[in-house]
Amino acid sequence: MKKTTVILFLVCIVYAGAFAQQSIYVSARGNDNNDGQSEAKPFKSLDKALELAAEKRVSRITVIGTLTKENYSVFEEGDFFVFLLEPLGFFELLITGKPGTTGTDRAVLSAKGSGTGSVRIGISSAKIRFEHIEISGGESILGSGLSISNGASVTLGQGVVVRGNYNYGIDIDNGTCVIDGGEIRDNLYFGIGIGEAGIVTMRNGTIKDNRSSDIGGGVVVYRDGRFTMSGGTITNNQSSGIVGGGVYVLSGGRFDQTGGTISGNTIYGRRTANVIRDRGSLGSDLVTSGSR
Repeated sequence: MKKTTVILFLVCIVYAGAFAQQSIYVSARGNDNNDGQSEAKPFKSLDKALELAAEKRVSRITVIGTLTKENYSVFEEGDFFVFLLEPLGFFELLITGKPGTTGTDRAVLSAKGSGTGSVRIGISSAKIRFEHIEISGGESILGSGLSISNGASVTLGQGVVVRGNYNYGIDIDNGTCVIDGGEIRDNLYFGIGIGEAGIVTMRNGTIKDNRSSDIGGGVVVYRDGRFTMSGGTITNNQSSGIVGGGVYVLSGGRFDQTGGTISGNTIYGRRTANVIRDRGSLGSDLVTSGSR
């Protein structure tokens, strides 16, 4: 009896391990007539991959190459975002590129050429982790790289880059985001905007080189938004306007810091502005310099 129990237990472990490694594949060079279940036969459309992942309860989608509006079959001109990610099911879905890939196989979700933002995740059941992928090319004034709302939960892991978006790199209202790695950089307003009960926890990674000719910088927290930093780096974010810098806390926002580094952030291109409070709340345990 004990032997049978052990065998069944081992079979369950092997099955669970195989399930965890299973992936749906989508490629810039794919075809929606493929089955999407191998790298040799990837889908073309990311929405097709999301549907199959939900149907088969597969918790991983692997992206190969640069996906644009041509790789999301339900995108229509006039939409605010190219990729509307609404995975079904209550497990966390990993959307990842292949680690170490370069050139045309490097995973990118791009809004370039669409006049819109890149990725929106906006349903309460959505739990997504990104790894080894770039989110870029948001082009309009509403064109964030990544928008999180309506109770959605997102984690940024190793190898994630959110860059080159016209508005916020990441915009969060009534959602949560955990930054466990990667970079949020070279966006043209703020790296991250947190408002309307948005919650961001930064444990690792870098927010850098976000710059604006008006107001802008690394992180802005406002209207019941909360930003907690226990690790990582916020550096070299710049605003040519009168506000911005590294972390800018407006009325209703709150910033708490127990670790990590905030340095080298400026406004007017010269004045140190690592953390600025404008009627917002700062924790008593800040470990940064250049705060006011």
